[in-house]
Amino acid sequence: MNRFSLLCPPNRSKPTQAQYIAGTWTNPNPSPYKTFTLTPDGAFLRTSTNGITEDVGTWRIEAKLLILRLAHTNYATSRWSGKKLPLPLETRYHIIRADAHDLVLTQAPPITLYGSDDQPSVSFTVAGGDETRFHR
Repeated sequence: MNRFSLLCPPNRSKPTQAQYIAGTWTNPNPSPYKTFTLTPDGAFLRTSTNGITEDVGTWRIEAKLLILRLAHTNYATSRWSGKKLPLPLETRYHIIRADAHDLVLTQAPPITLYGSDDQPSVSFTVAGGDETRFHR
């Protein structure tokens, strides 16, 4: 045993939230995607029910939020005007619980920026969100 190892005990700290979240998670909800993967280097992948895995974007954790950022803009068609509208590139989820076997999230309220150049304002839209549970 060298002298350095006596001075610096092995790191036995509790895993960080990011370490628990990184990995492949099964989606129990009806969806065309059976799993999604959050890699330790920040990539966000999803695998469809037919086995095709695609790179969707990136992920990060900020202030107990899981933030998923899409690499490409998706569009939705307005029911009223019929126009194609871009969907947000980032989606934020509150992390309710993350451990070795379960990941429990609820969608965070969206942040809306509006106003004029001389009077910008920010509003937080509170939307009721149900918990979504994923399993390893």
